[in-house]
Amino acid sequence: MSVKSKIVRYFFDKGGDNAAKALTRNYPRVLMYHRFSHSDSDSGKLSRSNFTDQVNYLLENFELVSIDEVVNDGNRHSIKPRVCITVDDGYEDFYDIAYPILKKYGIPATFYVTTDFVDEKIWFWYDRIRWCLEQSDLDDVRNAVSKVFHTNCEQFSSKDAVWAYAVSNILELDPCSVEEKINSLSNALSLDIPKRAPKKYKAATWNQIKEMSLNGITVGAHTLSHYSLGPMEREEVISQIRGSKDRIEEMLETKVRHFCFPNGQPSDIPLDYCSIFGELGFHSSVVAFYDRKGVRDPFAIRRHGVGSDFYAFKKSVCGVDRIGAILLNKDSKFSWSDL
Repeated sequence: MSVKSKIVRYFFDKGGDNAAKALTRNYPRVLMYHRFSHSDSDSGKLSRSNFTDQVNYLLENFELVSIDEVVNDGNRHSIKPRVCITVDDGYEDFYDIAYPILKKYGIPATFYVTTDFVDEKIWFWYDRIRWCLEQSDLDDVRNAVSKVFHTNCEQFSSKDAVWAYAVSNILELDPCSVEEKINSLSNALSLDIPKRAPKKYKAATWNQIKEMSLNGITVGAHTLSHYSLGPMEREEVISQIRGSKDRIEEMLETKVRHFCFPNGQPSDIPLDYCSIFGELGFHSSVVAFYDRKGVRDPFAIRRHGVGSDFYAFKKSVCGVDRIGAILLNKDSKFSWSDL
């Protein structure tokens, strides 16, 4: 921990948390979640116990609001700071683990689903890469990725590191190029990727999503297939967004007004996103980073990512990140190439 981080931690523990909450009281914190697990040791997923602790902290200190309330009344004066929970992608573990906790306490949340994933037409390309790596030993993984990406992967000491490298080199490609790379990787490892997602990568079903939508969960669109919209032509962008919206409306018999950008970094956002969302009848869209703009742009609402580190979670919800964004122009924009 740096000296600056130690100083921030010291003042936070000495009452800085309450000061930050007071200073940012009228700023709605939009939180971003992805995967959940029953176990505390499942890498990349938030455990049930950690999520329960976070929810209890939120119930004691904040007003929990829906994405509609953020969009329609984002600047209102608040007695308690407001927090909005959002969950991306459409995995079944949200239904199994997080949803029962939210339902128990009557907490609203938004679940952004990738509809071809729910329909079992696809499973996520980055999960397919991870599955391939899981089936092979590290030496074979290094050799295969070196061959596919024309590089030397000997420096990577784990499959997770190789996976991050592969994802960073695929992320901003067009869909056809993404699939070509994955096919090359599976061939290099002599693997046949299953057509449907294995249990650990499985989507929620429409029946589960329908149940949640009737119990406080807003369902938003997250494209048809979860490729970055950045490299796409406008017509394909509209097809991905409209197709997802239409499918959810068909299955749930309700209007879909909210969207989430896949990957959600600046390079994943089309230049004319505002006109597209206006044309398609959306009320909001969310990104996967925060900066000083906060919730000012309803079609690029900034979010705070949540992990298992409880101190980092408290910093985000108490407003320390918001203060850093305003005073120091800090942000959480992310590039896989930084790894």
